[in-house]
Amino acid sequence: MVLNGFLFLLFFSFSMHAEEPFKCTSQYKTLVEKDNDYTLFDGRLTLFLKDEHEGFFSLSGKVSTKEKNYLLVRKSYFTLAQHEVNQVKQATITKVIKHPSDTTPDPLWLADILPELPGIDFHIEIWRLKDNLMMVKSINTGYLICAKN
Repeated sequence: MVLNGFLFLLFFSFSMHAEEPFKCTSQYKTLVEKDNDYTLFDGRLTLFLKDEHEGFFSLSGKVSTKEKNYLLVRKSYFTLAQHEVNQVKQATITKVIKHPSDTTPDPLWLADILPELPGIDFHIEIWRLKDNLMMVKSINTGYLICAKN
């Protein structure tokens, strides 16, 4: 299962007022298995929603494959579509910034970690569980529960 859920991750369709930004940080671990190889990300996910139309998520941690280990430190900006069907929204990654210390190869990042290529829409669901807690889910990932900082 591809990490693509950042997630996400990133991903939100909840009733939020523009003057109420939401920021949360959570431990995040995902495993993608394919053929005789795997990609494991183990680290921290920070999600920031500026308003109901845009935000960013950042990942920092270790990426492991059968052959090598890498450091991942990237921030991905995204927009959210204004329309909403049930709890589903359309998210689009608009820009990715790679920190100079990041050693993860771009093909590995794009194939196994980033939810979707920049410029391509993908669907996410989000539920507000309480004033300070949300749950996020994309089609290809598990659930992310994140508490407001």
